[in-house]
Amino acid sequence: MQSKVKERLEQTMHLMEIFLTDTAEIPHVLMDRIVVMMLIATLFLSIGVFVGYHVREAGFILWSVVIAVLVLGRCIGLFYEVKRRGYKVLEGRVEKIHEIPATGICTIMLKLSDGQKTRLLLGTQRRLRIGVVYRFYFCREVKRMDGGQRTDAGIGNSLYLGCEEVGN
Repeated sequence: MQSKVKERLEQTMHLMEIFLTDTAEIPHVLMDRIVVMMLIATLFLSIGVFVGYHVREAGFILWSVVIAVLVLGRCIGLFYEVKRRGYKVLEGRVEKIHEIPATGICTIMLKLSDGQKTRLLLGTQRRLRIGVVYRFYFCREVKRMDGGQRTDAGIGNSLYLGCEEVGN
């Protein structure tokens, strides 16, 4: 019995070592996203169990546990993608931002360091400035939905991981 407990403790310690080592090389934008997702999972679980207990509703507790596990699973998946460098980095100067009315989407013209230009479709909740250099992070695997480019950009679809300002 004690050997199983000791073995389980060693496995847990190994997982903690994996999590805590080399987190300095993870971009802070992606690490912030992982931490926020963990906090959201904890919040769902805490509030769900508290409210479910007080209203004496087991279904409420069950659904809060399910939601917390799903968010935590997505968080762990993102962490392993980031650890194995499963993301693309696109860095360039924002030249033009065009918001598409009533869609929540904007088209961003980006000039890369090699002179090429590219267009990004992102949600309007990102506050970008023209003339500033940004570093964008995207998933490598494209999990495109059947809704087309604009629908995928509006939903987010886990392709866009975040961006950070690099400079002018």
